[in-house]
Amino acid sequence: MFTDIIGSTAISAGLDPEHWHNILRTYYQALSSIIFDHEGYIGKYLGDGVLAYFGYPKAFEHSTEQAVRAGLEIVKAANSIVASEELVARL
Repeated sequence: MFTDIIGSTAISAGLDPEHWHNILRTYYQALSSIIFDHEGYIGKYLGDGVLAYFGYPKAFEHSTEQAVRAGLEIVKAANSIVASEELVARL
């Protein structure tokens, strides 16, 4: 699975670099936790993206289901993080 923040260039352009770094740190921490909670493995961090494997290095019968569940949680968490951080930055 690959995840990234849609529109990150536009979002980061309007923010202080330090604030953008804080958003990414929060984003990475949340995604890592979700991926690990669903028995996933982080292959690589790429810019604002995360490449995750499910069923690696050991496959489980439910690896596909875990990947889908993680993806749904990731979407919810990422939207929440970006929305709340953008709001804080504009105050």
